[in-house]
Amino acid sequence: MNLAHLRYFAAVVEHGNVTRAAEALYVSQPTVSAALRSLERELGQPLFDRVGRRLRVTAAGAEAYRRVTRILAEWDDTRSSLSTDGADPGRLRLGVLETLPHQWLADLLGWLRRAHPGLATTVRTGGAARLASWLAGGRVDALLTAVEDQVPDGRVLFREPVVAVVHPDHRLARRDRITLRDLETEPFVQRDHCEIMDSGRERVRRAGVRLTLVARVRSDELALSLVRQGIGYTLAPISLATDDVATVPVDDFPIQRSVVLQVRADATPEQLRTVDRIVDYQRRASHSGIDGRSAPSVLSLP
Repeated sequence: MNLAHLRYFAAVVEHGNVTRAAEALYVSQPTVSAALRSLERELGQPLFDRVGRRLRVTAAGAEAYRRVTRILAEWDDTRSSLSTDGADPGRLRLGVLETLPHQWLADLLGWLRRAHPGLATTVRTGGAARLASWLAGGRVDALLTAVEDQVPDGRVLFREPVVAVVHPDHRLARRDRITLRDLETEPFVQRDHCEIMDSGRERVRRAGVRLTLVARVRSDELALSLVRQGIGYTLAPISLATDDVATVPVDDFPIQRSVVLQVRADATPEQLRTVDRIVDYQRRASHSGIDGRSAPSVLSLP
């Protein structure tokens, strides 16, 4: 059994295909494909159903993934505890939601590195479902993610509304508030990776509105670039908006997200203390601007 092959297999499950897994691991696609074939030969059954270029995890593959994530987590723990002559300076493997504001995240991680130089921090980004599976499988120690409803084991860092993001010269840009009906005939850029997509669709359906779709993208940067070019508007958490676009509240789209910090059930005391420090840092940054240039004033704390 090759440990690298297990990592390649887990990455393919988490990323959905060989190409994205290879990019995330900085290896070639043939290397990942060969690892999958080797694992399937060793286990004696297919781990994926291959439909064209897509891979669908088989029942055996899903069971293997659950076990592999535990193996990798145990190995990472072992390597950490036995490294540097047994002295553990502290470690935090942090899963981060890909739709969180990048500058805010960079500022927070910069502060963490400066305030706790002995803490070995690694960061992995992904979608909400993938992050949850990483935490449950022990692949990460804590999550920075977003939810609509409070989770029992989550520490709220801030809450923010979802708003219409438009070009500064858009006819709706100077309105104090709008409705979904105002947006019905406007070209809409849909953010397919958004974690509030399902509830957003339900709100639009309830309003009896059909949005005019002109683009579906999986990148916030691309969505905002299309808005800046006047190609369309998007609906997004307000913290993602930059100074060169305008934001307008939508009365019948009262969706908010809470950015929360979750920690694994068996976190070490040092990891729990680190989580407390991050929460305290965000509170101070939001209230007083201490080292928190990108913590927008529109964000509210509980």
